[in-house]
Amino acid sequence: MGVLYRWTERVSESKVNYWSTYAVDLSLAGFFLGYDLIHHKITLWMALFIFAVGVFAWTLTEYTFHRWMYHNIGIALTRDGHDKHHIDPKMYIAMPWVFTPLIFLPVQLLIAGLFGVHGVSTLFSGWFVGFVAYGLMRYWDRLFGTEFTKPERDTHNKAAQ
Repeated sequence: MGVLYRWTERVSESKVNYWSTYAVDLSLAGFFLGYDLIHHKITLWMALFIFAVGVFAWTLTEYTFHRWMYHNIGIALTRDGHDKHHIDPKMYIAMPWVFTPLIFLPVQLLIAGLFGVHGVSTLFSGWFVGFVAYGLMRYWDRLFGTEFTKPERDTHNKAAQ
């Protein structure tokens, strides 16, 4: 395994990184929303609609990544990290916090800044809030799972063994 893989693996398993990811992602969500509201002056109603589309886009992203990147055709790093999550569902594991801004800021600045596309930043904001909300719900469920979610967790964890 390469140096980047080992570094990513080591950082992704730290508790500081786990919580830093939430802080960075919420900061990005605020920045993106503010960018559209202030710089592009989109209306509040349009922002609410696009934000909701962003949250919905997150659900499709999560399904796609979980189905294919974490279980089937994904790269070793995504599969290995997800396998660890199945072995120990209470493990603090997340991609290094620095990856998200490195991926999303250039895309946002290109599309919204250079090309002037209104609403894309709000879409990203909704996506990030969906991501954070999902992550916090999964965290809560891993710690205090209810009887309603227990059968799903048991089946999911057995399938990974």
